[in-house]
Amino acid sequence: AMNNYAEAIKLMPQVDTAYNQMAELYITMEEYESARAVLRNYLRSYKSQTAQELLDKTNELIRQKEEKERILNELYIALNVADTETIMRIMTDDFFINVIAPMAPYYFSPSGDVKLTMAYGMMIYDKNNIYAGGFKDEMKEGIGIQFIMNPDKESGWYYYQGEWNYNMPNGMGKTVEEKYIRDNEGNLIKQTIKTSGMFIYGLEDGQMQKEFYENDEEKGYVNYTVDEGIP
Repeated sequence: AMNNYAEAIKLMPQVDTAYNQMAELYITMEEYESARAVLRNYLRSYKSQTAQELLDKTNELIRQKEEKERILNELYIALNVADTETIMRIMTDDFFINVIAPMAPYYFSPSGDVKLTMAYGMMIYDKNNIYAGGFKDEMKEGIGIQFIMNPDKESGWYYYQGEWNYNMPNGMGKTVEEKYIRDNEGNLIKQTIKTSGMFIYGLEDGQMQKEFYENDEEKGYVNYTVDEGIP
């Protein structure tokens, strides 16, 4: 099809139809820069409202693509250092909700590697559930962090960071859960629980420790022993 459009352009360079159709094909293939080049080439010599509108559409798609790459890189970095403030800011932003999340499940890697047989990157499962870390045979493997945001903002969020095997927490790791409650006077209180120790197939196992915080102030901790999830 691309060769046919090119031939039509040679025969009738003043007609915008082949230019527009070639640009539309490039857009379908997500080759937006090529689409823009084709349309700009035509509009340098001729006028066409259709071609101009298509160029405006292409420029907006390029802007969205650049913004998407910027946000995905920022989210990937924030996940790897457990920067929950940045993670929450991005995941509650309209661009993430309306443009990025609908692509889920979506895999992102700064290196551009899209093979999950053996990789390190980020997976967006849905608008509330994301993971960054190792993959093997399309499963979470190695070191990674999974962050889950509750749909109700006052319900907070949860993440597990540590070792993974066969798509589940397996090995040393920690969980952090943050939620909000209201006291008798209606004031909003942030509660945070941090749990660290060994996890076997997603269950606490062995010597564990929980730390309790209110509004970022430590309120206490407890050490305990668990056998495959049973205290």
